[in-house]
Amino acid sequence: MKNVLLRIQYDGTNYHGWQRQKNAITVQGRIENAVKEVTHKFSEVVGCSRTDAGVHGFDYVCNFLTDSRIPSNKFSKVLNVVLPEDISVIESFEVDLKFNSRFCVTKKTYSYRIWNSFMCNPFLRKYSLKIPKKMNILNMKTAASFFIGTHDFVSFMSSHGQQLTTERTIYDCFVVFERSKEIKNGLFKSETNCFEPYLIEIKICANSYLYNMVRIIVGTLIEVGRGKIAPELIKSILIAKNRDLAGPTAPPHGLFLEKVFVDFSKFSREKN
Repeated sequence: MKNVLLRIQYDGTNYHGWQRQKNAITVQGRIENAVKEVTHKFSEVVGCSRTDAGVHGFDYVCNFLTDSRIPSNKFSKVLNVVLPEDISVIESFEVDLKFNSRFCVTKKTYSYRIWNSFMCNPFLRKYSLKIPKKMNILNMKTAASFFIGTHDFVSFMSSHGQQLTTERTIYDCFVVFERSKEIKNGLFKSETNCFEPYLIEIKICANSYLYNMVRIIVGTLIEVGRGKIAPELIKSILIAKNRDLAGPTAPPHGLFLEKVFVDFSKFSREKN
C-alpha cells in the first residue's frame, strides 16, 4: 500500500464544489472515478479544502491510498488521460502513509478577481465578478489591512457554518490592481468610458477559513469600494460578531484557491 499525493488544477465552473455528492458532479467525484478507472479499485481521495460550487483551484492538494503497481510519479500522466479537460493533475508523488491532505496544509492563499468596468469582457466573465461602477481601490486596500491578525471571524461566516471555533489567523490580506489590457493596447480610448477599467484582485492568506469566510470578506471589501462601508468599520464589525454588519457573500466564480502550503516536516517525501 502506498499514499499518493496529487497537485491539481481545476476550473470549478461545471462542478458543485470539491466534496463528493450523491446527486451532483463534483471535483472529488471526478478524480475518484479516474483513479478507479486506472487502478480498477475505488480509493477515497482526501482533499485539502472543501471549495464551494463554482470556485476554482489553481493549486489544490489531495491524496489517496492504493496498492496499484503504477509508479506514484506516473499517476499525473495516466490520470490526465481519463480526466475531463477542466481538471488537470500537475504533479504526483508518494508520501508517508500517515500523510493526510486535510490536516497537513498549514495555510492557504485565496484570490478573488473583480473586473471593474462598464464593459463585459468575454475572457473574464467566468473567472471574475463584473462591477460596472468605479471602485475606491485605495479604501479597499486600507480596509483589507484590518483583517490581518488573529480574530474571531464569526461576523464573516455564513449561518450554515459548523466549525466548533471561529477564531482564525489571517497572515496577509491585500488588494492589487492593474489597468485593463484594452487601455494598455489602445483598443479604445479611456475617455470613451466614464472611468478606466481595472482588474482588481483581493488576496487572503490564512491558517484556516470559516464557511464562506473569504467570499464574505470580499463582499465586505466590495461594499467599502462602493462607499457603503467605511474602511475603519472593519474593526468594529469584527468585534461585534454579527454577520448582519458585514457585506454580502460574493459570487463564487471569481474565487481561486491560489496556493496551499504543505508541511512535510513530519513525513518522509520520496519525490521521483
